[in-house]
Amino acid sequence: TNTTTTVDATTTNTTTTATNTTTSINTTTVNANASSTIPATTAPPQPSFDPNSPCVPCEFLPAEYLLCLGLEEEHCSFGVSSPIDLVFANETCFVLPGIECYGPAPYEGCGRSMNATERVFVRQSPCIKNSGRYFVIALLLSIFLGFCGADRFYLGHTCVGLGKVFTLGGIGIWWIIDTILLIAGIVRPEGDGDWAPYY
Repeated sequence: TNTTTTVDATTTNTTTTATNTTTSINTTTVNANASSTIPATTAPPQPSFDPNSPCVPCEFLPAEYLLCLGLEEEHCSFGVSSPIDLVFANETCFVLPGIECYGPAPYEGCGRSMNATERVFVRQSPCIKNSGRYFVIALLLSIFLGFCGADRFYLGHTCVGLGKVFTLGGIGIWWIIDTILLIAGIVRPEGDGDWAPYY
């Protein structure tokens, strides 16, 4: 009698465990099915720029159509002697009112606005400080009128120019040295400015 009771109890426990396991499996299956029926949320596609459009991106507009606040000069190095050493820095620009362009990014379409603050962007610009002075003119002044400091006055070095005037170009020595320094790229426009381009 005792043996039969033990077998019955074991059978009952086994049946209960099997029932619980089946219930858990069914619950997991229901949850998995419910998850698969929920549609995944995706972000709406962003409009892309059409390169065949006659409207250019605002970032590519010429300087006369933009109002730029200037370069972040703390990241600039002006007066470089080679294009290889040219540094680029961020520059915040606004599109002038009434100018039609595409953007700024993310591109939302081509249009024009009378409010410049609606179209503002940051672009990478070369660190060039245009002095408005030409190298060829400075060289010719140094060769032919260097004894009276004409080259230094042209470059904005007023005090040095006065010194050359009163000493007649350092009795010719200063005149020759300045011409050599100008050709070597050591003498440059005032404030480490860059030479004006020929275009």
